Amino acid sequence: MQIGTKTLVTISSTFIGLTIALFFISQVFLLGSFKDYEERDTALNVVRVINALQGEIENLHSLNLDWASWDDSYGFVGDRNPEFIRSNLNNETLAKQRLDLITFLNKSGDVVFSKAIDHYSIKDTGFPEEFRPFIASEGLLSAVRLPEAGQSGIIKLGNRFMIVSSRPILTSEGNGPGRGALIMGRYLDDNELMRLSAKTYLPVKLLSYDEDFLESLGEEASRPLDGKENIMTRAASNEAVWGYGIVKDIAGAPAFVLGLELPREIYRQGQASLSYFMAYLLLAALASAAVIILLVKKTVLSRVLNLSRTAGEIGRTGDLSVRVQAAGEDEISALAGEINRMLQSLEGLEAERKCSEEKMRKANDELEAHVRERTAELVRTNVELKDAITERKRVEEAMKEMVYHDYLTGLPNRMLFTDRLNQLIARSNRTTGIIAAVVVMGVDRFKVVNNSLGHSAGDELIKKISHKAQSALRDTDTVARIGGDEFALLLPDISRIEGIPAVLERVLSFLRMPIELMGHSLFITASMGVAVFPHDGADSTALLKNAEAAMHHAKTKGGNTFEMYDPEMAKKALDRLTIGNRLRKALDREEFVLHYQPLYDLREKRFTGAEALIRWRDPEAGRLVPPMSFIPIAEETGIITPIGEWGLLKACTFAKKVQDSGYGRLGMSVNISPRMFEEQGFAENVVDILKVSGLDPQNLKLEITESLLMAHLDEAAKKISRLKNAGIRFSIDDFGTGYSSLAYLQSLSIDEIKIDRSFIMGLPSDRFIVNAIINLAHNLNLEVIAEGVETQEQLDFLVEHKCDKIQGFLFAKPMPEDEFLKLMAENNRPRGKAAN
Repeated sequence: MQIGTKTLVTISSTFIGLTIALFFISQVFLLGSFKDYEERDTALNVVRVINALQGEIENLHSLNLDWASWDDSYGFVGDRNPEFIRSNLNNETLAKQRLDLITFLNKSGDVVFSKAIDHYSIKDTGFPEEFRPFIASEGLLSAVRLPEAGQSGIIKLGNRFMIVSSRPILTSEGNGPGRGALIMGRYLDDNELMRLSAKTYLPVKLLSYDEDFLESLGEEASRPLDGKENIMTRAASNEAVWGYGIVKDIAGAPAFVLGLELPREIYRQGQASLSYFMAYLLLAALASAAVIILLVKKTVLSRVLNLSRTAGEIGRTGDLSVRVQAAGEDEISALAGEINRMLQSLEGLEAERKCSEEKMRKANDELEAHVRERTAELVRTNVELKDAITERKRVEEAMKEMVYHDYLTGLPNRMLFTDRLNQLIARSNRTTGIIAAVVVMGVDRFKVVNNSLGHSAGDELIKKISHKAQSALRDTDTVARIGGDEFALLLPDISRIEGIPAVLERVLSFLRMPIELMGHSLFITASMGVAVFPHDGADSTALLKNAEAAMHHAKTKGGNTFEMYDPEMAKKALDRLTIGNRLRKALDREEFVLHYQPLYDLREKRFTGAEALIRWRDPEAGRLVPPMSFIPIAEETGIITPIGEWGLLKACTFAKKVQDSGYGRLGMSVNISPRMFEEQGFAENVVDILKVSGLDPQNLKLEITESLLMAHLDEAAKKISRLKNAGIRFSIDDFGTGYSSLAYLQSLSIDEIKIDRSFIMGLPSDRFIVNAIINLAHNLNLEVIAEGVETQEQLDFLVEHKCDKIQGFLFAKPMPEDEFLKLMAENNRPRGKAAN
C-alpha cells in the first residue's frame, strides 16, 4: 500500500469512529425531547377529533329540539295524522337532515311511528332490532324515564355505532304535558367519519374497543396529557405515530376508539437536525482530506496528471503515433511503458479497419442507388391508387354523415345513437354480464339564452356544450344530440353501477365552467337522467323513455344534478301534475296567505322590518302547507310567476298599511324565485306593483340567491341596476351555501347578505365561518342579517361580532298580519341580552 493511501485510510478511520460516537450521543439526548413533544401534539389532535364528534351529537340534539317542540309533532302523537307522515317524514326530508332513524313514542313508551332509511341513497332499510331495548320502558331513550332536557349520545347497534338524541314531545311554546318522546339517529359510518376528517383536517379512523385493547398497545403507549386517561399515543414506526381516544357510549361505558395515524414530522425534524450536524462534521473531514491531497499532489499526482493529459490528447485527436513521456523507475514509469506498448498495437489495428471500411462504403453506394430507383416507381403507383380510394371513401363518408349525424354539432343523431344501443343489446345476447348506462341530458334554462341572446347564440351554445360533454367522457362512449337542447350519452361496458355517478359528476363539472358567448359569460348547468341496461329496460325504446323520465325528475330538483331511474318516478310525476293543477286553482280561490317574520335591528334594538313568507291554506289537507312542499312544483310548472306577483303586491300593501298605522317605516323583504326573475318584464312589473301599493321603493328589499345570479350574471346585473335606480334594495339569501364570490359582490350593487341558518345552527363550531362572512360584508359596506337564531348563545355571539340584524324563533316566529300588528303595537320592546 502506498504512503498516500495509508495516510488517507488512517485519517478516514479516525473520523468515522468519532462520527459514530457523536451520532449515538445525539440520538439519546436530542431525539428524546423531539419524541416527547410529538406525543403531546398527537394527543391534542385526538382531543380535537373527540370534541368535533361531541359537536355532531349536540347538533343532532338541537335538531331534535326543533322537531320535538312543535305543535304538529305534538298533535301527531295524539292523532297519528297520515298527512304529517307524507309531508314531514318522507325519505327526502329525513335525508336532507342526514337522519337514518326517527321514532315517535307516546308517554306510555309505545311506538307511534318509526322509520329507518339510508340517508345517502334515500331508501328504506329494515328497522334495527338491536334498537328496541333502548326504547323499552327501562331503556335509556324511553319516554318513561326521559329527563326534561332529553338524552343524547352514542349507542351500539350490532357491529355499527349510532349518534342518537331523545327529546320530550312538547308544544311549540315548550309547554306540556309531554306526550312522549321523539328519537333521532344517525349512523357513525365511513361517510360521517369523512365529514369528521374534513371538519378537523385530520385522517380519522374508527377502531373497535374490547378488554384486550389497552394490552394490544403494549408498553410503548403513553398518556401525555394530565387528566386525560382516555387519550393515548404510540409510535407505530419511524414514519407514523398513532393517537387513540376512547369514546364512551350513552351509558358511560367505553364504546369504540377514534384513531389518528399521523406522519412523524416532528420526529423527522429532529432526525434532520441530527443529519445537518453530521453533514457539518463531514465538511470538516473533507477540508482535512483536501490538505492531505495537496501534499500528495506535490509528490505523486503531478506526474499522474502529466500522464493523463497525454492520454487525453490521444483520445481527442485519434493520433496513435503519439507516445507517453515518463522518466524514473517507479510505478508511474512502469505504467507509461505499458501505455506506449498498447498504443503501438492499436495503431496497427486502426490501419486494417480503415481499409475494410472503404470496401464496405463502395458496396453500400451501389445498393442504395438501385433501391432509390425501385422506390420511386412504387411511390408513383401508390399515390395514384390512394387518390382513387380516398375519393370514394370521401363520398361514402359524406353520405353516411348526412344520415347519421346532427347537422349543427356533427354529433351522432337519434338514429345513429339508437343503432349503437341496439348493437350493444344484441351483443349482450351473446356475452353475459354486460352493463351499460343510457343518459338523457337536458340543458337547464336554455330557453332564457334563446330569448335573450337570439337563436344564433343558442346554436353556438349547443356546439360548445357538445364539445364539453365529449371532453369529459371516454373515446368508447357516445355523445349524441337527440333534440333542441337534449343530448343522449351511451356509456358501454361499465364494470360497476356504483361507478356511474362519478362519470356524470365529471360531465357536470365540465359544463359548470363559464362559457364566453357573444361578449357574455354564461354559467350553464344540466339535468341528467340515467337508465341502466338491462335493469331499467331490455330495448332501446324503454331505456330512452326511462332515462328521459329520470331527467325530468332531476329538473324538478332545480337542475344541475342527475337522477337514476326509479319506477316510482312515473307515480311522482303524476303527483306533481296533480299538485300543479291544484296550485292554479288555489290562486284563483285565494287560498294563499302571507305570514311575516320580524327582523330585529341589533343597533337600534327594535324591530325595523319583516320577511314575507307564503303559506297555502290547503282545504284538502285542512292546514297551512309550508312553502317547501309546493314552491318547487310551482317553479317547475311556471305558476310561480303569478303566485310571486300576488305575494309581492300583498307584502307591499301590508308594509304600507303598517306605516300608515303610525308604526314608522317598515322594511319589507320578499323572496324572488329564479323563474320569476328571468321573465322579460320582471323589472317593469315590480315598479308597477310599487305604484299600485303606494309603498316607497326604498322600503322594499328583494331577496335573491347566489345560484340565480351566477346562472346569468350579465342579465342579472342589468335587471338589478334598473331596479336599484328606482330605489329598490337587494339582498343575497342563504349566503355561504353557493358560490360566495367576492367578484359578483363587488360588481353588483348588493345592499345586504343573509347568513344561511345552517351556519348559525352550527355555532360555536362554525364561529370562524360566521365571523369571516360578517367581516367580509362590512369591508364591502354591506349589512348582515343572521337567520335562524334560536338560542341565547347564538345571539350573544352575533352581538359580540357586530352582526347588524337577526331573524329567528328566539325573537319571533312567522305570524299572520293581526299578530304582527300587535307585536308592532308593543313599541318594539327589546329582547334578551341584546337589549342591554
